[in-house]
Amino acid sequence: MSKAKKKIVCFIDSFTSGGAQKQMVMLVNGLHLLGIGEVQTLQYYDIDFFAQEIDPAVKRNKIIFKNKLKSVFEIICFFAKEEPDVIISFLHGPNNYAALYKLFFFWRKINLIVGERNLDIKPLGIKGLFLRISHFFANSIVCNSDAQRKLLSIYYANSKLKFIPNGTKFNHKYFSSVNQNKNGVIKLIVPARFVSQKNPLGLLKAIKDLPDVHVYWHGEIFKEFSIYENCSRFINENSIRNFHFKPSTKDIYKELIKYDALILPSFYEGCPNAIIDAMYCGLPVLASDVSDNLIYLKHQNELIFDPHNIVDITNKIQIFASLSNKRLQEISDQNKKSARYFFDYKKMINNYTKLMK
Repeated sequence: MSKAKKKIVCFIDSFTSGGAQKQMVMLVNGLHLLGIGEVQTLQYYDIDFFAQEIDPAVKRNKIIFKNKLKSVFEIICFFAKEEPDVIISFLHGPNNYAALYKLFFFWRKINLIVGERNLDIKPLGIKGLFLRISHFFANSIVCNSDAQRKLLSIYYANSKLKFIPNGTKFNHKYFSSVNQNKNGVIKLIVPARFVSQKNPLGLLKAIKDLPDVHVYWHGEIFKEFSIYENCSRFINENSIRNFHFKPSTKDIYKELIKYDALILPSFYEGCPNAIIDAMYCGLPVLASDVSDNLIYLKHQNELIFDPHNIVDITNKIQIFASLSNKRLQEISDQNKKSARYFFDYKKMINNYTKLMK
């Protein structure tokens, strides 16, 4: 890294309750604390769930979408005026708008670092490649899962592709106590937005005949989405009383330790914050065999399932309910150890700074 401080813009759609937004906040704060440059943010939706977590010394910019064409023009003008040395963008929209700026101002030395946050469940077709036009102009494509890096290596140069897992700060004192009451209720937490990707209907079907297993879904709900309507209908038709909706929370660690385990039945993932946070707390994790999950959770692979197989999800929940306290303690200890190895916050920040050289 040169001694001259760099001008860095971290660009994302909003600071809503999603995993990409949470990671962007940590990246912004980490780069700011390192003092390697002047860090500021840019967003185009006025949603600020995580925004209060951003260091107040970091300048925040908003260009709120009203007329899309005009707003994209304003974004390009923003970059033209600010002349950042580095743009770090997450998600396809911000990635592509940043790439447009780099294309229109091709004579400027712009280090564009774009992020891949979710593993695609199908090979990229024309639409998938079109969504990633930014990748052809990017200096680096950061994948938060090695599975995504391997998938994209078919289409993009390996020299561009970088694997940087999500990070988390190991600075709290909330840790799970594994003392499961076999005669009581099993309480499972799902900290995720209520969307089709997370497979809530599959989970509902899996627990339908398990009255002693209660699921608590902590996350943003989109009542206009068909998945919410379908799940509500299923709940009503089957008189399900062991599925509970809970609001999103910024202090997820405080919530996690109230439960016996986390379950994440997603059809696809990148590097899920839910699993990282649960592992750090020492919570056992029931999860889909997608993306890199089995790499991080191989020490408790008896709890990994096929998200498309309802019977398998049910069986793994029942296996969890039958585990001894000794086995639960082994899982808890290894989860904490693995989280510190794979998801070290400082390691994530340092890996991004290497891309700025």
